[in-house]
Order: sequence, then C-alpha cells, then structure tokens
Amino acid sequence: MKDRQAVAVNRYLGSWILCTTLLCVACGRTPLLPPTCAIEVDPPALDFGEVASAGQATKRVLVTNRGGALCRISGLGLRADSDPWFSLGPDAPTSLVLHPGEGKTIEATFSPARASVPLKRAGTLVFATDDPTLPFAKVPLTALIRTQCALSVSPPKVDFGHVPLEGTAYGLVTVTSTGIDPCDVAGVTIAQGSDPQFSLAPGAVNAFTLAPGAGQSIPLLFHAAHLAKPHHRIGQLAFESTDSRQPSVAVPLSADIDIGSN
Repeated sequence: MKDRQAVAVNRYLGSWILCTTLLCVACGRTPLLPPTCAIEVDPPALDFGEVASAGQATKRVLVTNRGGALCRISGLGLRADSDPWFSLGPDAPTSLVLHPGEGKTIEATFSPARASVPLKRAGTLVFATDDPTLPFAKVPLTALIRTQCALSVSPPKVDFGHVPLEGTAYGLVTVTSTGIDPCDVAGVTIAQGSDPQFSLAPGAVNAFTLAPGAGQSIPLLFHAAHLAKPHHRIGQLAFESTDSRQPSVAVPLSADIDIGSN
C-alpha cells in the first residue's frame, strides 16, 4: 500500500515539475530565473531625408519594454558630437520607466537654420537601460539640407598632357553657380591618395561663395619632379558644396612625365 502511495506521489510531483517547466518556457523565461527588462527600439535609425534650409522635420522612435520586469531608461539625449541642428526639444525627458509591455515615443527634430557645407548632417540619440543585453542604446540620425543652389564644373576632368622632368604645367577648373540660391564651396584640396606632384596653384583659395550666375576658377599645377615609374600620374581635385545634387565633387586629374629619349 505504501509503495503504491509513493508511486502516486512521485507521479504527481513529476507532472507538476513538467507543467511548471513548460509554462516557464512558454512565457519566454528560463525556469527559475527572474524576469528581466528587454528593450526594443523601432526603428533602429532615423533618416530625416532632405530638409529645406530654414525648414524642419520631425521623426519618432518607439522604445518598448518586451520583458517581464520594469525597464529604467536614463541619460536620454543627443551625443555630444551630434550636429547642433538636431534636437529633442526643451521638454524631452532624460529618464523613463517602462512597465512590461509598455512603449513610449521619443521625438527628434532636424531644423537647419541655413545652408552650409557639409549638407549631410549626422547625430546620435543615446540612452542607458537596465536591459542586460542592451545596456547602452544608440540610434543614428541622418539628414540632408536641401537647397536651390546648382553648380556646373568645367572641365569634368583635367589632363596636363606630357610634362618634361622638372617642368610645370598649369590647369584650371571653373565652378559656376547656375541655380537661384547662392552656393558655398569649401574644402578645396587635392584629394588624399593623389600623386604628390599635383597641387593647387598660387592664388587658389579653399573656400568661396558664388552668387547666382557667378563663377570662380581654381588654378592647378603639376610639377614633374620624379623620374621613377609609373610615368602616368593621377589625382583628384576635391571640394564640398551646398548643391544638394552634388554635395561632394571630385574632378579627375592626370599627367604624363616626359623623360625624353635615350
């Protein structure tokens, strides 16, 4: 009789343990572990697209607690290196408490006061959480300032031709404003990775502003100083602009060092 009772008790306990285990698995938790905070960020990044100068665009990110315990969010704000035209607003909270299943929306705004180089802007929304798998969240922010500046660049590439050793050849690239807004040009340089024998010529400036219809030339030179191969050398003239169709411009450069005949 006692043996039968013992068997019955063991079967009951086994069934209870099995049911408890299955229930814990079904609710998304490992048996015997306490519930935790589980943060979901949607969308994981905010792209504001094109925003007109002196305009404004607002985007929203939803932060939801998908776990079984309270989620505490702190230090909510923009990272120090974010573009200053991104903002969260003066009344944005710096901390939140989310109950299981609860979500809250965070608004971010991009409001460029004017068009200036660079047109592409970036920032990062950040906050700390007590989600063990996401202790520090980062939401990238991107935007492009839309302008009515339009530039034409002529010629589209510069070939200095054959240049004798120790000789110097000169070239020009002319930038013209063809739109209805003024255009800013900045960061005029010979691009990194170019052959060092290319350079801006005396009188070149690294930034200028063009009124509609105005133009400016960028003087260039190639000084053939190296006999070593390859004798065909290449580089790029590079600059940024407030033309939203071509915020970064690169003009190919080429030259051939003429070493003469033996």
